[in-house]
Amino acid sequence: MEKEKPNQKLSLDKIRGALAEGRISQKSLAGFLQLTPQTVSNKLGGRTDFSVPEITAISVMTKKDISYFFD
Repeated sequence: MEKEKPNQKLSLDKIRGALAEGRISQKSLAGFLQLTPQTVSNKLGGRTDFSVPEITAISVMTKKDISYFFD
């Protein structure tokens, strides 16, 4: 019988790091996600959550596998 994997947590540090590595600004990310810069700031600051489609889009934009963003 396989062990269940514990729920993985989204790592905001990994998202911020991937954005920095790709030299992607919060303003550029906001435009790509069709959000305001303030909303992106709130999400990166942990005040509001990213949706699955937003995380998927960030994965595409940063060229990182979506699993990279989870601990």
